[in-house]
Amino acid sequence: MLSQTPLIDVRSPGEFAASHLPNARNIPILNDDQRAQVGTAYKLQGQQAAINLGLSLTAETKSRSVTAWTHFLIQHPQAVLICFRGGLRSGFAQNWLRQSLGLSLGQATPLRWPGGTKSLRQFLLASMQNLERHQFHLVGGLTGSRKTQWLRAQQQNCFIDLEKLAHHRGSIFGGYQSIQPAQATFENGLALELLQNRDHIIFLEDESRMIGHRVIPESVFLKMRDSPVIWLKVATESRVQNILEDYVLKPLAENPENPAQLFDFFKWGVSKISVKLGSQMAMELNKDLDFSFNDFLKNQSTASNTVWIQKLLVHYYDPMYIKNINQRQPKILNQIELSVR
Repeated sequence: MLSQTPLIDVRSPGEFAASHLPNARNIPILNDDQRAQVGTAYKLQGQQAAINLGLSLTAETKSRSVTAWTHFLIQHPQAVLICFRGGLRSGFAQNWLRQSLGLSLGQATPLRWPGGTKSLRQFLLASMQNLERHQFHLVGGLTGSRKTQWLRAQQQNCFIDLEKLAHHRGSIFGGYQSIQPAQATFENGLALELLQNRDHIIFLEDESRMIGHRVIPESVFLKMRDSPVIWLKVATESRVQNILEDYVLKPLAENPENPAQLFDFFKWGVSKISVKLGSQMAMELNKDLDFSFNDFLKNQSTASNTVWIQKLLVHYYDPMYIKNINQRQPKILNQIELSVR
């Protein structure tokens, strides 16, 4: 299966960063600068001149590349080589492995992916246009309902975690420590998950079109908007505590030396939504954040954060989400009231 096949991606780091699959490891033949040089030679002098330049540029790094590929193949014997079009670079990698290692790997020389990442990307994009066999069930609930955790607790084998794929929790305050993947990489991961689960009901969180800076592909999003919803009912006080734990306590525990960074981030978030909040509420939240920051510095207390969290939920996130649900009028499969903490 495609999603379970380890890939040795021999494209340059820049190409890999722009689009890759979750099961791919980037062990390039050429770095970005070398690739640019070879590309220029190809345009000005033709293919053979570009090949000769590439071989010259990799003369000193060839053995290091072969060693890295070999280590990966030992750990992943079924790995497949892949480049952009499935031609020259993966072909050279295959030949170098054959020449340098022969049968010492205990296996045949690794295969190359036909058509490379270009054809694979086209296939994955096409697969997201053909969703007739898929059935979605969304899990909705007001902010702080911990929809992801609830889904994981149900041990749903067909749960696609869009926020995990996007490296973002969706709200303006929802960024991960790691940067978000490129849009194409996000789409590739989503397409693979859909292909893997197409014969089952797929559970997803009820997300907006944007997850941070990543965009759910239109075909998938339209199907989500046309899908029934399981609604989680969680008391406001419980949601406030959930937000406190996930967005305040955990980050402070992970970075205890610099609490100012976290509170500056919260104030930045407030500034980004200040127009929708209104100037008075934005000022209130900033004062509450200043108080919470100083309280933490003086007393190591985090309890006062519940004040600004509750205001943010009641005056911003809850009305926005309820308005969206009322406009959509989705079919509600079930309402599940979760007990107060």
